[in-house]
Amino acid sequence: MHGYFFGDPGFYYLFEGWFVSTTSQLIGACFGTLALAVVLTVISGSFLKPLAKGSRSNGGGGGATLVKDLISGVAIVIDSLFHYVLMLIAMTYNGWILVAIVVGMGMGHVVNLIVSRKRTPLSSGVEEKEKDKSGGDDGVETGCH
Repeated sequence: MHGYFFGDPGFYYLFEGWFVSTTSQLIGACFGTLALAVVLTVISGSFLKPLAKGSRSNGGGGGATLVKDLISGVAIVIDSLFHYVLMLIAMTYNGWILVAIVVGMGMGHVVNLIVSRKRTPLSSGVEEKEKDKSGGDDGVETGCH
């Protein structure tokens, strides 16, 4: 185990059975790490973070609010697990693996931005149609009385 950053093969990748001993294994580990970082970042940003927001209302939702809060807690647990797995991979102290993690997380963030932009126009279009039906922004009918 290295206590400093290095760039050569010759390290354990998470488990004792996963020893990276050749350059081709290092390249494969880098691509696998990059893909894992992309997938975990997309899952975290597109699915877990929205779930983790939970219910913000103070109204008496009863059981439904409790279920939403429990789902929010589970989402936080899974999101934390993803981040800890990436941290443990970074703790191999291999510089190439660290670069793969950072680039993968950046790519995942870009995917999340693209997904969120595609969701936004759809929801605002629905809101515009609802405004047209109600006659104004605040739901108050306007026109001749």
